[in-house]
Amino acid sequence: MQITKFWVDNLKDRNHEQHKLAPIRDLQVTLKQCIIQTFGAPLTGRFSAIVPCLPFYPSTKENALLLPTNVCASCGMVSVNPNDTDGKRFAGTMFVNFVNDGEIAKHIAQRYREETGARSLADAVEEEISDNMAAAFFEQEGEIKDESTAAAEL
Repeated sequence: MQITKFWVDNLKDRNHEQHKLAPIRDLQVTLKQCIIQTFGAPLTGRFSAIVPCLPFYPSTKENALLLPTNVCASCGMVSVNPNDTDGKRFAGTMFVNFVNDGEIAKHIAQRYREETGARSLADAVEEEISDNMAAAFFEQEGEIKDESTAAAEL
């Protein structure tokens, strides 16, 4: 709540030079007080810094910069068993070729939500790309071999 209020009061609809002048130290002090009230001074005293994750505009290029990281993290990570949480068993390696990647990025960027920030983009990549890749992989007819190919569309 404090972070969103700070963003609206000091950063939203402001230019880059005004962003540099935003009183981030005041926000850090406020957040530290909130953490002290919630968790107590002994735990809060162990923090050397509080770095708020501020929202950003869905219309800027920042969304497009975050998307490749999320996409690359999900490529090739198709688990054999969705309940297998140790991450050691995968169905195989996928070599992914995105057609019209700019359109894909625009489509996924539409799922951005200020309230959840970059997490909304990671979730969109998971739902729009990873889930579609896994479905295409497992819908293949017959035995899946190294040379098998699959196609998925958004």
